[in-house]
Amino acid sequence: MQSHRQGKKLLAFLLSTVLILSSIFSAIGPASTVQAESDNVLISQGYGGGGNSGATYKNDFIELYNPTPNEIDLTGWKINYGNTSASSWVTESATNTTVLTGKIAPNSFFLIQEAAGAGGTQDLPTPDFDAVNTPGVSPIPMGGTGFVLRLVDASGSEVDLVSFNNNNLKKGEAGPALTNATAGIRKSDNTIPFINRGYNTNDNANDFTTGTPDPRNSSFVKEIPSQPSVAKVKASLASGEWPSNTTVALSTETEGATIKVSINDGNYETYVDPITITDTTVCLLYTSPSPRDVE
Repeated sequence: MQSHRQGKKLLAFLLSTVLILSSIFSAIGPASTVQAESDNVLISQGYGGGGNSGATYKNDFIELYNPTPNEIDLTGWKINYGNTSASSWVTESATNTTVLTGKIAPNSFFLIQEAAGAGGTQDLPTPDFDAVNTPGVSPIPMGGTGFVLRLVDASGSEVDLVSFNNNNLKKGEAGPALTNATAGIRKSDNTIPFINRGYNTNDNANDFTTGTPDPRNSSFVKEIPSQPSVAKVKASLASGEWPSNTTVALSTETEGATIKVSINDGNYETYVDPITITDTTVCLLYTSPSPRDVE
């Protein structure tokens, strides 16, 4: 389906044995994962290699994202921290808990600066909450290879939990191990009309990927910029059901345009070779220039 937003030519097709709609290709396979609706703040990025050997940033950090249309007051909210071997939440202390103040705007980010190491060459963007320099607060020294983080609201209710390289405390399956050069980064939710990190299926392994640390604070420009018009993506097959191992080739009439494709996980990559349909597969496509290219 082509989006009606200017500059964003978006084609979605669902590979299933039961649905026959425009731009749908089908193959026998299991049902696809359904994305959960997020109605509260999410932990969108975590990085524990700050100041370590090979790190660019001097500090560890935690990034929050608000996928809702409402401003949310974070005063009294807490970040609880556990290392890769933690199997339960212990008594809160200065080294495992950050008590927050401040507000997070709708569809916006909130950056929390945690402990610094001896290395690194670059400061974080201005944090929205600075656990290093706020009186009465001690920054959390986060682990470089992984950790578990829990976001708790002012009433004590758990709002979100993310785990990297910790199989004891997690939502769904744990996210992958990290390094001094990689952060755990939540994927983008394509139903939100902003540049975002709001993908949420309540499964850490599915919702996060690893990549170069990319901290975003409340000043991050999330609006989709205007883009020149490009032709929509064309698929080589008509809509309908197709046998497993059928291939679908994609093209666009705009000379020099790039096709981006996301298969099942909301993570876009440049289209190079035809797509082979095997199990039930959800693909999202667009031609660039596009808002996704600035992420």
